[in-house]
Amino acid sequence: MLCGFHIWVKNPPIKAILKHPKLYELFNMDVGANTAEIKGNKYEAKYKDLIFTIIDEKYISISGSMHKYYQDGTNYNDFSFENMVNAINEFCSTFHINPNNAILRSFEFGVNLSIDAKKIINAALIHQTTLPTIDLYRGKGLSKEFEHQQYIYKMYDKGTQESLNKEILRIEYKILKMASVKATGIKTLSDLLNKNTFNTLKKYLITPIEEIIFFEQIDYNKLNKKNKELYLQSRSGEYWHQLSIDNRDLFKYNRKKYYNILELYGSCLKKNLVNKIDDKFKSLLFPKLTYSIIPQINQHFITNRSPYFNCIPS
Repeated sequence: MLCGFHIWVKNPPIKAILKHPKLYELFNMDVGANTAEIKGNKYEAKYKDLIFTIIDEKYISISGSMHKYYQDGTNYNDFSFENMVNAINEFCSTFHINPNNAILRSFEFGVNLSIDAKKIINAALIHQTTLPTIDLYRGKGLSKEFEHQQYIYKMYDKGTQESLNKEILRIEYKILKMASVKATGIKTLSDLLNKNTFNTLKKYLITPIEEIIFFEQIDYNKLNKKNKELYLQSRSGEYWHQLSIDNRDLFKYNRKKYYNILELYGSCLKKNLVNKIDDKFKSLLFPKLTYSIIPQINQHFITNRSPYFNCIPS
């Protein structure tokens, strides 16, 4: 769900913010006890991972992590839609902000998956034609970011980063320009309170996974000579990146051939990851519906009998 965000507040409650007991002493300025007069043109206060910035006595900018704000500085636990709504409502009520006036400048959202993070991250080579930026967080967890003009798609090892005793893969979509999600109609914090509107964001987590080239370990001795050569080349993101520059048609042709190889001999890594994101997103949006239905399903029947449980895309 929602994590980081940046808003500009329209018709901001300047005096209420300056006098607010949680912020009053945090602003680095001389404020009259009764008049709340601002001296200068830019002041900041930090509270529970949120940064409040007042500019020119007219504007308030607020940024930070709604997830950490709600969970006292942590963001490795699940943050359901209901939690997010409670967090936004509590935030707006506490600081006298109308969510309709909280204009989103950027925000990020994502899911935590109980899955082998290192395996998935290491396998992700290239998104479309963009190579990732790799970060090791000073030895505290692997991260890959695919940065585009309007957004960043990110996956990182949350379990290691937070020194947890379990596998957690965090997948996030960070909006740099709101134009990247224009089709959703999301413009303000109040738009995020609409479950149907927020549900449209799921495709922004899933579509990049479908577009990323993942390298999967297979028994390449089963391949003919040409396919074996392609498979071995496919281990490198640099190979795909350079090919996309030198010969875009060949890039698309070889990518299709590589996908065909994985369809026959792969581990369904991509398809399984898409399904896990889809299931997790649904569980965070509709927890009662999800958990009331799943226990009634015979899992043995699905995995052993269903003709639809395979790697071949429908």
